Amino acid sequence: MLPQPIAYLGPLSPSPPRVYNWQKDLTAKKEQSPSLANQQLKATESHCRSRPLDLVFIIDSSRSVRPGEFEKVKIFLSDMVDTLDIGPDATHVAVVNYASTVKIEFFLKDHFRKENMKQAISLIEPLAAGTMTGLAIKKAMEETFTEQSGARPKSKSISKVAIIVTDGRPQDQVEEVSAAARASGIEIYAVGVDRADIGSLRLMASNPLDDHVFYVETYGVIEKLTSKFRETLCGMDACALGHDCQHTCVGSGSSYYCTCPTGFVLMEDRKSCFKASGDDDGDSSASLDQCAMGHDCEHICVSSDGSYRCKCNMGYVLNEDKKTCSRHGRLAVVNGTMNSTVCQKILKENVWPSVRDLKLKRTWVLQQDNDPKHTSKSTSEWLKKNKMKTLEWPSQSPDLNPIEMLWHDLKKAVHAHKPSNVAELQQFCKDEWAKIPPQRCKRLVASYRKRLIAVVAANGGPTSY
Repeated sequence: MLPQPIAYLGPLSPSPPRVYNWQKDLTAKKEQSPSLANQQLKATESHCRSRPLDLVFIIDSSRSVRPGEFEKVKIFLSDMVDTLDIGPDATHVAVVNYASTVKIEFFLKDHFRKENMKQAISLIEPLAAGTMTGLAIKKAMEETFTEQSGARPKSKSISKVAIIVTDGRPQDQVEEVSAAARASGIEIYAVGVDRADIGSLRLMASNPLDDHVFYVETYGVIEKLTSKFRETLCGMDACALGHDCQHTCVGSGSSYYCTCPTGFVLMEDRKSCFKASGDDDGDSSASLDQCAMGHDCEHICVSSDGSYRCKCNMGYVLNEDKKTCSRHGRLAVVNGTMNSTVCQKILKENVWPSVRDLKLKRTWVLQQDNDPKHTSKSTSEWLKKNKMKTLEWPSQSPDLNPIEMLWHDLKKAVHAHKPSNVAELQQFCKDEWAKIPPQRCKRLVASYRKRLIAVVAANGGPTSY
């Protein structure tokens, strides 16, 4: 189940990284904050079952990786193992350790019990030399992703995935060998830490690069990526990947099936629907299924009064084109100065419609920062009048809302377009917002639990988030 949603109202452009100390606020709310945190932790539990994979971790243990940092990499690997379904018919895992030389620590066929695999990870020692990343990719492709080493045959359609973790610049060529690995069917994720060369990460990773290249500031926060990969490696929504159902697509594992609304019958092709009519002498146009005549709805087509309209599956929002669906709320573009009046207009015209479109339960909560326009008397009265619950948050707390990461993504994508005027800026914002993949939003929501754990563990002090 998805965690209880928290809507966010804040500035379009993300602020520079901030570190606050909310020790005093946390102490003053000693009884309230743990309760709030526990409720949120419970709400954000993820019950994700990973799809079967042949997964190989390729880890850099060159001399630039200090012993304590390498231990954090091993903790990250163990945490990843905990999130996966390991077994002969589930996910197989191998680890390739590299520096100037390459060592296969264990193959895909070696461990099918999590305890044994985590024990093997704990025994890995750093090689402490150069950084031959290309050689490591080549060895992984030729010696671990083989049936002899435990990889499943192509006929079983099991995804092959490599996750590379490095903190430096490769001392050999990675472009050609990475291209060969991708061409052989291996999906590559590249994780850079601290001094990692971003250009090299992009040469190694699969497309789209935004979904396959990650960067963290230090090994001390690499565990942040566990939740990202947990969501990434989950089974995909087969309906979201494309379907040919006339009316409603229902996901079922890695496949899907089609259904029809009340009053319609599924035809022999198991895709199309026919409107059942008990009156053969009635008006034929009244019983004509407009959706059956053809439609361009992404999810659900609903015939209505000689025409049709499009709807989205639960958890999705109908876009402005009234045809396609997205798994995130609406973007508000503000012309001029943001004030309390504009804030309330956004709440009414953007937040409420998003809540309805996403079919959120009554337990949803609005999280906003403590900007004066958000907490003004008139805005507070509007929120109270419209029964919109807000999450009480200490005035000098770390901003734990993962929406900040989404603002960063949007700002980066829009900047790449180099808009030359306000109209272009607004259009690029809308275009890039619509492109945000559902999996990115799910990963950010999933990360909220760890953000709360971190701030509670720090007794309200600064965290790595």
